[in-house]
Amino acid sequence: MLGIVLGVQPAIGIPAESEVNQTEASEQTPNQMIELLASWGFNIIECQENVINIKHDVTGEIGCAVPDEELQAGNFIYNSVDNTISPITTQQASQSETVIPAEVEAKPNDSVAKAQDTRIEEIAFDFNNVYDYGACLDVILLVYEERNIELEKVSKNECATKVLNVFGNNLSQDIALQLIKSANVHATEVLEDKLYPPLGIRRRVAIELGYVYDIDKNNSDILKYVSSSEN
Repeated sequence: MLGIVLGVQPAIGIPAESEVNQTEASEQTPNQMIELLASWGFNIIECQENVINIKHDVTGEIGCAVPDEELQAGNFIYNSVDNTISPITTQQASQSETVIPAEVEAKPNDSVAKAQDTRIEEIAFDFNNVYDYGACLDVILLVYEERNIELEKVSKNECATKVLNVFGNNLSQDIALQLIKSANVHATEVLEDKLYPPLGIRRRVAIELGYVYDIDKNNSDILKYVSSSEN
């Protein structure tokens, strides 16, 4: 969830020279931070004074955008794990030689959802057996359920790793459901022999997302969870 808090008009910080150079380089080769800003609906602009300046916590890439009514000018850092944006802290400011901005109001959460919508096309399911199918869906459900402790311990196959690399530890109900449905299309329409997840996974999908597989259309043990959620 993209989190930011509203405050007074921030003091405007000038990015360090190294960061400006990095941003100028990104204009020739679009970086991930700029792509994220664009997908959230911001108007991209050259890094200068009086703009939104956001640094990616992992890649160090910087993107700048035109301030709007909800997000004022200042220096921020993007947390790729939590999918949040926050003002630069004192420690971060001393490390990057930037000025700490005042806190500002959060952008709507649907900005993150839009960014996720564009990334869902990057997931090309290629499992071909029930074990890998179930393992991948298990990770999707654990991320959606925010069960981070179990997520760290569970075995992750190539499919699960791909999902984590694209979405991190943040899945909305809508995105989780789209991934479940996309995996089902691969399992039932692409593969020569149809596959369905193990019963335990299908039960969790019904409980958490209200989705019922064709194989369970007459399964009262599964349908009762969907019926109870509708009441």
